Amino acid sequence: MRRRPRVGPRRTVTFPVGVPSHPVANSDEIVADPQLAHRGHFVETRHGELGTTWVEASRAAMSRTPAVVWRAGPTFGEDVHEVLSGTLGYSDDRIADLAAGGTLE
Repeated sequence: MRRRPRVGPRRTVTFPVGVPSHPVANSDEIVADPQLAHRGHFVETRHGELGTTWVEASRAAMSRTPAVVWRAGPTFGEDVHEVLSGTLGYSDDRIADLAAGGTLE
């Protein structure tokens, strides 16, 4: 048997006519949501320019392989050297040439 979702104040127009809907929350409502707080949805972390900030944690909570948020998103250009040297295999000389030519700005 399919259960009908509870009809809240914002759903009284759409649910009775069979249109599934969900209220849209703004930022203040999201961070105040008790269910998201209970699930650890937001975690505090360091950011290179903003200092301490809050970011969304992983949506999946797994017991044997828990997700770890170890930093906020990088600042512009923060990981360029690591990507160019580690991922793309560029030499330090090639990276220096790119920087001297203004490519990395």
